[in-house]
Amino acid sequence: LHHSNSLLQGAVNQPGRLQMANKRKIEHLETDEQIMAWSLRDFDRLDPKLYKAFMAAAETNNFTLAAEKACMTQPGVSQHISKLEQQIGLPLFKRIGRQVTLTDTGEQLVNYIKSYLMLMDEFRESVHTADASISGLVTYAMPASCLLSPHFPMLLKKRLEYDEIELDVRLEPTEKVIQTILADKADFGFVTEKVAHPDLEYTPFCYEEYILVGTAEKLNDAKTESEVKGLSYIQYPGFNTYCNLWMYHAFECKEHLAETSLRFVGHGSTIETAILMVRGKLGVSIFPRHCVAQFLESGELKEIEIENKALNEISIVTTKNHKYPKRVHMVINWFLEMRS
Repeated sequence: LHHSNSLLQGAVNQPGRLQMANKRKIEHLETDEQIMAWSLRDFDRLDPKLYKAFMAAAETNNFTLAAEKACMTQPGVSQHISKLEQQIGLPLFKRIGRQVTLTDTGEQLVNYIKSYLMLMDEFRESVHTADASISGLVTYAMPASCLLSPHFPMLLKKRLEYDEIELDVRLEPTEKVIQTILADKADFGFVTEKVAHPDLEYTPFCYEEYILVGTAEKLNDAKTESEVKGLSYIQYPGFNTYCNLWMYHAFECKEHLAETSLRFVGHGSTIETAILMVRGKLGVSIFPRHCVAQFLESGELKEIEIENKALNEISIVTTKNHKYPKRVHMVINWFLEMRS
């Protein structure tokens, strides 16, 4: 009896393993409840000035690239994200070397910030009715050849009327533009091909013509299909699409020549680089006509003329049933007005 009383007294005075385990469970539950309550009630604790760095890192998965995108220093990006993690009390990224990936909490914060920004857009538009007061960021993606078209200078001229509109223009091949739109990383885009997808819709914008060009000595008077296939080509992002379309119109060739039987002697990381390589007599290539028109007029480059022009429709791609801010609709309408 004395021994039993001693054990009982010890259990009362010092928590046993079961008591400690129960205590830890209770503390864990309290922590989860606190996190849930915080996430539901207290988002106003977050500092919106920190969102820019976080969203840039979420998109690039790299703090150095995020710094370039957000126009910040890399330590500044790290500091802003660290402050957000302190305010939330949970990590937002898993760090693996120089790469980072979002945690579940980070994914939730991305969705929250998108909703927050959309609400802010709606608020701004509700209190400003005149076009002159429209402000904010408009992001769109397009193949680099579009940058060399007359439409981009026309856009910049129109933008001068609206000082508060900020433009983020991303140069990407069509397949990447589609990915960017589906990932909600841009408001709209321009594409050379329509990819069937239930979430996408396309609006016709313009036509562009593709031509095979080079210096006279590199073209070597090639006329037949075998002679054209035997030329030395310069490749660049977007070339495959232009090449397949040109070959189809020239020879009704349906095989993907750019990926199979052509000989490449150079690769340019941009269309401008590829044009310089062709002008430098390294090889020939296929470009939208507007990109090389000045060099054809001067006689520096020649083209292989074909009976059926290789025309292709350029479309504006957007997300179906997406509620775009007024500023995005306005910029898209600027482009649509250029069609006339």
